[in-house]
Order: sequence, then C-alpha cells, then structure tokens
Amino acid sequence: MRLNRNSAIFIALLAVIIIVSMIFLQDTDDAGNTPDIEATAETIQLFPELSASSITALTISEEREVGDTRPTPIAGNPTLEPPTPLPDGVDPEMTTEIISISKNEAGLWVADATSTVTLDGTIDSVAVDNSLRNLGAIVSNRQFTPSNGDYSQYGLDEPAFDITFTEQSVAETGVVAEGEEPALNDPLSYRLRIGDRTIGENSYYAFLNDDSETIYVITNATTLQNSILNLTTRVPLEPTAVPTLAPVLNVQAPFSAFVLTNATGFTFTSEATGDVVEISRSEDNTAWIYVLNGETLEVQQEFLQILLNSFSTISGIQQSSATDLASLGLDTPAYTFEARTVDGTTYTLQLGDQDPTGAIYYGLVDQFDSVVLIDANSVVLLVDMLANPPVLEPEMTPEATADAMEATEEAEMTPEATEASE
Repeated sequence: MRLNRNSAIFIALLAVIIIVSMIFLQDTDDAGNTPDIEATAETIQLFPELSASSITALTISEEREVGDTRPTPIAGNPTLEPPTPLPDGVDPEMTTEIISISKNEAGLWVADATSTVTLDGTIDSVAVDNSLRNLGAIVSNRQFTPSNGDYSQYGLDEPAFDITFTEQSVAETGVVAEGEEPALNDPLSYRLRIGDRTIGENSYYAFLNDDSETIYVITNATTLQNSILNLTTRVPLEPTAVPTLAPVLNVQAPFSAFVLTNATGFTFTSEATGDVVEISRSEDNTAWIYVLNGETLEVQQEFLQILLNSFSTISGIQQSSATDLASLGLDTPAYTFEARTVDGTTYTLQLGDQDPTGAIYYGLVDQFDSVVLIDANSVVLLVDMLANPPVLEPEMTPEATADAMEATEEAEMTPEATEASE
C-alpha cells in the first residue's frame, strides 16, 4: 500500500512530536510538572584538559540528614528510606559533611584540618588516584537554562554536593638539571555542584565551575557516584597490617608436615667432605635421580625411598636456650638437609656438633632461631647416605659368574703365574 503525500507528512510530524515529548518527559519533576527548558543536545566533556595525575587537592561537601552515614544510593537503584521515620510535616535536621584531602611532599593523600570525616587509618593513595581519573571522563549530553529561573526543581537551588579540586601540572620547560625541581604551572581550580538525579535516576543535574545559570545533565552518573560522591562516607584506606605470629615449633616432630609423595627434590651437603647430593624426580615421575657432586649415579630406588622417607621421622628432644652457635658447631653446620615440596614449602635441617654421648646433634630447624636437640638415631640414615650412597650393585648372572671364575683360573695358569708360584 502506498501512502499519499498528506499521510507521509502527518507521520513525519508525529515522529517529531514523539521524540520531543520523550526529551521533555525525562526532565519532568516528581509532581508531574514540565519545567520550562531551553535545551541544547550536545555531548561534551566537562574537564577535557584535566590531567588526573596532577590533581593535588580535593574537597567534597555533602548536605545530608544528621546521623545518616550511608553512602548515596547508586543511580538506578531505589532511593533509600530515612534511617528513622519522621512525623508528617517535620523536616529532617541537615548537616554538612566535608572530606578535604591534599597531597603531601611525598605525593601521598592526607586529610586536611577542614575535614569533618574521621579517618581511622592511612588513606590508600593509589585507590584515590584511580577514583580521580573518573573526573576527566565526566560527560554531559544536554545543557540548558530554565527560562523561568527556577532551579529548585533540579535540586540546584541548594546543591547536595559541592566538589572542588586543584590541578598543578609540571611546566614544559625542556630538560631539568640534575638536583633541580621541575617548574610548575599555575594551579587550576575546578568546581562541580551536583543537584538531583533525573526521573530515570541515570543522570545528574549539575553546575560547572562558577556558572550558576547553565544546567549540565551528567550522563555517567553511576561512575561519578561510586568514584567521587561516596568519598564523603567511604574514603579508601590502606589495609590494617596484621601482626605476624611467631611460629611455634613442634620439637618432637619438626617435619611432621612433610610427605614424601609431595616432595619434588632434596639437597644434602656435608661441610667436612664438601659433598653435595641433589635428588630430583625423573620426568615420568617413576624414579629418583641421584646426583653426587655433579655425577649421576645408578641407585637402589627402594632403599633410597626409605632414606628419603626418614626425613619425616626426624625427631627432637627439646629446645635449648643456648645462643652461642659457634660452641655447638652451628656457625658452620656439619650437615645441611633440605627438602622441597610441590606447594613451594622448603624444609631445612642444619646439624652441628654431637654431645659427648653421641646421642644428640645440635640442630637448627627452618627459620627458627632457637637450637633444637635432635635425636641422633633419627638422622643416622641421612648422615650415612652422604658417606655411602645407595648405589646399585651390578647383577651377577650364572653366566657372568662362570666367566669370572674361568678368567681367574686362566690367570692362575699363565707361565708368569707358574714361575711366580715356583
């Protein structure tokens, strides 16, 4: 069906009316009244030249009910109810909360004396810097001036928030001589006053700098809300340091947490001989590779498994209050045993001298500073392994035995051997 000319004109006019109505509907106040607006539809960046890294001071004041410390609700969510319902006709008592911060000589954010917000800790300067980057991204898609001069319907007769901040950038003067401070540009001051949200709560009405006539509709309201406005109630702070508790050593079984199946490798050293043993798993995880002073040895896998497992059964008798490590041979330990596991844990035992009876080694365990009396019997296998590696003996087959005996007999019957015997 083809439309005649009059029908096409009618449809075009109707579309224009619908679009204009939708624009004005967004700015309808709670009472349903349509404000008198002279609007321009232009998307602009409010602070296009701003360098967030050069912001040196920030002050935000917020008008809020006395005793209400909640952050402003996120745009798009339902408005929060008052913390305590008030009788009809009674206006809530209002107060002004101020957060005022500036950068110190070290470039860290600190609270100023004018702040009314109490901070229980150190400001997280990195988090604040990240929040302030959002100032440069604030965008307005419409700007207008009410012809009747009524700003109360936008909440701008008494703005809820008044934000001021200062930018001090480094002057472009070329190369700065060593030891000299770079020249700074004159500080620039910015201001943003925030009124009500639009009916859809996805935008804010605002005044820019000291202009109290033109209203800017800020579209990225949620970003502004979370990163800037809520600083009056929620300044990011450095996490409170948790004191590290001194480790408690299980003297009787200092390596009880060690499990051989979780082990990835070992290093055993002897100070007396200079021997170093490195033990690691094979690529297919079916055997242990035993390297003595850089030379790989064929070892008895079953016996080596027993030796390595004895690491978990090392036992102590008690801790000692001795502090003179040299007198116990622990300034330069005689033996050092180290085991590593898949979770990155390293278990270390250092052995010094033995007591006169030979039943005890003086030892140091992991990061513990106090001396532990180690039962010598619990480390005898590990100590002996350094002197006697569990090498694999060559297998003697019957044929090999017969060949060896025949070679011996022939050696005995040689002329030289006969003459030597005579």
